[in-house]
Amino acid sequence: MKNLTREEFSQIYENQFLPILTPLEQKRKIDKKKSKPFEILCVIFGLSIIITSFLPNTPFPEIRIVSVILLIITIFIAGNVCPGIRDDVKKEVITKILSLFGQFYLTTDKYPITAKTIKEMGLFPSFTDIYCDDVIEGIHKDLNLTISETHLFHSEQIGKHAHIFDDFHGLLLKIQMHKKFTGKTIVGVNHNIRKLKGFEQVNLEDIEFAKNLKVFSTDQIEARYILTTAFMQRLFELGEFFANNGDAVSNKSNYTAFSQEDLLVSAAFIDGNVYLFVPTKEDFFEISESESILNVDKYYDVYCQIQHILSIVEYMKFDMKLGL
Repeated sequence: MKNLTREEFSQIYENQFLPILTPLEQKRKIDKKKSKPFEILCVIFGLSIIITSFLPNTPFPEIRIVSVILLIITIFIAGNVCPGIRDDVKKEVITKILSLFGQFYLTTDKYPITAKTIKEMGLFPSFTDIYCDDVIEGIHKDLNLTISETHLFHSEQIGKHAHIFDDFHGLLLKIQMHKKFTGKTIVGVNHNIRKLKGFEQVNLEDIEFAKNLKVFSTDQIEARYILTTAFMQRLFELGEFFANNGDAVSNKSNYTAFSQEDLLVSAAFIDGNVYLFVPTKEDFFEISESESILNVDKYYDVYCQIQHILSIVEYMKFDMKLGL
């Protein structure tokens, strides 16, 4: 299918998306009205907890305990009375958008990668836990592709409390090639990669990329064949696009929220698979229930994000001529 313009996508939106979204928007408005009393109660109980926390000598310490209990109960009841439409919109709309590209489907039942596999790459050495959401699977240009919103994190004890730290938050792309690589090649951001036994460092041709990236491989010749300047530029453009939140319509730059290293995509070429770790600051296709869901630009942005990802698959299939 050809790439759709904003106007062409809008026509599809009118015919296929609105009949699904309109009743969900009505439900969102009803839920919003129902949730108002619960929101007020949460504010009251929250303020009570904060105030009593700063008054350790208050004659009524039980107030804080009661406020915590009431806050939990209020949140639980609100969740049942107003379950929200997030999952419904995500399921219906992403499925519709994916259908524009062919054989793709959305699942939350399995992870495309394990923590052990990432550890064996030497990437994100501090992380201990992995969480994947919104897994998309399908076939594009005869290559199997998996797209997963992935979160890598670890906890650290600071004083008496454990704190959670992000090691990676973004999209994981897994592209299955037709043949296996002869060696293993890993591309990582300077502070997010460590050299593993049996690997050698590969010096990149482009000095600019070498400033923030390190490459380790078990096959120097193959690594240099894969990591051309053109391919590294493609990786940079992919990271740059998602640093802009994949905003194809407003094109408002979000680069100020990123450091130079945050724009960079990590990659691994192992066996017959290519793994790309694309950092993002926002979750993929998150729905705000505080505003109308009938905004065509939101869905066109998602369409463009998927389209941008698929362009990488096409590049690896046709332009790189890997024969894999």
